[in-house]
Amino acid sequence: MREFKEDQLPKKNLLSLQIDLNKFSPATDEEKQQHETMRESTTFFRDGMRKLFKNPLAVASLIVLAVLLVIIAVVPSVYPYSYSQMIEVNGKRDKTAKNLAPFEYSENELKAIEEGQEIFPHIFGTDELCRDYFIRVVYGARVSLLVGLFASLIVLVIGLLYGSISGYCGGKVDLIMMRIVDIIYSLPDTLMVILLSVVLNQVLGNALKGTILAQVGTNMLSLFVVFGLLYWVSMARLVRGQILSIKTNEYVLAARALGAKPGRIIRKHILPNCISVIFISVALQIPSAIFTESFLSFIGLGVQAPMPSLGSLANAARGGIVDETALAAALERGVIRGAAIDNFESEIPSPGNPLLRLSPEARRRVLFSPHLAGVTRAAFARLIRQAIGNLENSLRGLPPQFSVNGLSSIRPSA
Repeated sequence: MREFKEDQLPKKNLLSLQIDLNKFSPATDEEKQQHETMRESTTFFRDGMRKLFKNPLAVASLIVLAVLLVIIAVVPSVYPYSYSQMIEVNGKRDKTAKNLAPFEYSENELKAIEEGQEIFPHIFGTDELCRDYFIRVVYGARVSLLVGLFASLIVLVIGLLYGSISGYCGGKVDLIMMRIVDIIYSLPDTLMVILLSVVLNQVLGNALKGTILAQVGTNMLSLFVVFGLLYWVSMARLVRGQILSIKTNEYVLAARALGAKPGRIIRKHILPNCISVIFISVALQIPSAIFTESFLSFIGLGVQAPMPSLGSLANAARGGIVDETALAAALERGVIRGAAIDNFESEIPSPGNPLLRLSPEARRRVLFSPHLAGVTRAAFARLIRQAIGNLENSLRGLPPQFSVNGLSSIRPSA
């Protein structure tokens, strides 16, 4: 028998299957440190947040969202105007503060400033009812965001419970529950909102007076009911699909073998493994709910006036959209009939004149806009004279209360 020596490697026999140690060299200290360095233990949430903060676009989006949330939460408590307050100067309503531009003061406010009073500027201007637009936008964003969060909470609770039960039970229970989901998918949500708003207005209209729900209105209550009835089906299907794939794993079988109840298995073993899908679905549901609320408010089925929302503000802003280029081109072609001057009464019927649908301020902006700067004085006078002639022709045969007297006073000189 060979003598064993510690400082020498044993010689490999010719027919031996042992590894020849002479082909290996000892590891260096640097290589040992690389093997000793292990990744620190972390949780699913920490790992996700670490990846999130490594994405610069995601971090920038979080900063913008945080700033918006701070503005929505803090500004209404420190801003000097209210969303329903009409501008007042010296305790009287300022009728000259209508449709002001951003950071513009009305005539009465300028006089008050000259007298030494301090008046906070209108950051976004004012609307047609002399209300500050910035605070109305902040309140509108607050209402829309709260509706989105509350609707997402409803969808999360109902969809999570329904999808968990359907996916875990399986069989006939799953078949029946999914056919109910298919039926709910076929219901039109807008029609449901209209029907429920009419029914709730008749049933709860008088009962809501004097309560905090009166400011919300029956339209918003019907919207929340529709979210609770219709909008959870996508969440339920996603959760069901995840549970169907997870419940066949070995740890779920081990929990059953140990006598764990179905509720505990779903809560402790299944739902934590499909939390990413739940987060994504809830995050997508928030903008969907905000869009639905804004759309319904845009068509008049949203929050109760004077409470603003993004949809009602967008609807109110339509009157300020003036396509000056198209109107100037129509004026040059002689399509527009009527003088279209700000002292021209809008009650005079002239169906072919789109300027009559505008406010006097909007008409003045169109007539004196930069798009008409290239029209010479004589050409502009000719166009107005032609418009007055068309107006006189359209007024012939009208009842006596419509008069053409005074039209010569608005005729421009050649």
